[in-house]
Amino acid sequence: INAEYMGTLNRSGPMIPAAVWRAFSVVGRRFCSAVSTPKVSRKPTDSWLQYRRAFSKDLDLRRQYETHHGTIRMGKILEELDIAAGTIAYRHIGSHNPSSPVTVVTAAVDSIDLVHPLSFDHDVIIQGCVTSAGRSSLEVSVEVLSVDPSTGVAIPSAWAVFLMVARDNQNRAHPVPELIPQTEAETQRNLTGMLAQKERRVRAGSVCVPGAEDVAGAQQLWQFMEKHEREKNSPTARPVVPMSNTASRNIMFMHIQERNIHGKIFGGYLMRASYELAYSTAFLFGGAQPIFLTCDDIDFLAPVEIGSIIAMEGAVVFTGRKTVHVRVAAKPLRNTRNATVPNASLTNVFHYIFKFNPPAQPAGEATAAAPEWSVPQVVPETYADMMHYLDGLRRNRAARSRGKHAERFASFGPPDSRLEEAVPTPQEMLMLSTAQRSTLFG
Repeated sequence: INAEYMGTLNRSGPMIPAAVWRAFSVVGRRFCSAVSTPKVSRKPTDSWLQYRRAFSKDLDLRRQYETHHGTIRMGKILEELDIAAGTIAYRHIGSHNPSSPVTVVTAAVDSIDLVHPLSFDHDVIIQGCVTSAGRSSLEVSVEVLSVDPSTGVAIPSAWAVFLMVARDNQNRAHPVPELIPQTEAETQRNLTGMLAQKERRVRAGSVCVPGAEDVAGAQQLWQFMEKHEREKNSPTARPVVPMSNTASRNIMFMHIQERNIHGKIFGGYLMRASYELAYSTAFLFGGAQPIFLTCDDIDFLAPVEIGSIIAMEGAVVFTGRKTVHVRVAAKPLRNTRNATVPNASLTNVFHYIFKFNPPAQPAGEATAAAPEWSVPQVVPETYADMMHYLDGLRRNRAARSRGKHAERFASFGPPDSRLEEAVPTPQEMLMLSTAQRSTLFG
């Protein structure tokens, strides 16, 4: 479209209203601008992030992460992984300015798998980058390494995959730079991420109907209950706990210190709070210290507003012989800051799987006839309970396939010269909340 051609049409044809010409002119300018503006692209290394937490020698840092058992608070690690994923996403889009109209938020967490225990005897290295990019979404892969300070040997300890989305100041999808893989490994990670995104869309647009494996699981539960009814008075019978008896609840006020630069509550803070409720729920259920295995498919359904009162409700929804699956749902009860803001029915759903080690038998009490130790069997009581039970069954079945993210992290490699001792940068720190800046960087 150009002025000379449009003028020719006007002279040789019927009169066209000026408003129509103005509309054509606007469309033409936008079209020409889109054609002439080069498409922005990034390499995976442009968003690369790698830094160390020196737990082995920094006692002040250890105190911030230490539980009363002397172990590392996994909830704090989950919160830090979310911060790292956000930092990586902002590096990819090339904007760390708080006044920028572009906002990056956590839309979902594909999973976080703990494959090797973390301890204060070893340092922790967090590293990752953008591994796949859509039109307005980014897949960010983050790996946690456990490093022996005496030998420098780094062992992969946890793998996390985040889905981040970019929004403009009108909360509309904002385009992100294209990702251009440079190596065969980066190309493979990009393809894996695109396939995972397609699977997410299929799951989001479909209704989960119980399949043959779900029916088999329900049948197995029914057979267990039949057997339990006959043997419930036996000292070797496995204990049974109704699902409603495992329920836990935590009412939380969303303070301004946990806000991000865009005035919403950080997703990482919600992850930490939900994990600690899930941990407590599992502890009360199993009667011993639970060991974190995986965090599966976290959905961030709606933003959490400053001043909201949030109810986090947890329950054990599935049990194996030595594993417990806890579901935590976050529900807003009231917005005390702005009563006109409507409450979402559900803002977040979290799934955590823990395992328990069998308790040590006192000397002389173990016998060959003693049954294998197991946690109690949770039993659904309502139709909704049964749907949660089957969902837990599916998630536990998927979690057994350890190493499902191995191809995304195999080529990240050990720590190298890219290691950063202090992150994020000053510009990136502006994107963090006051509480997170003081906790992470002093």
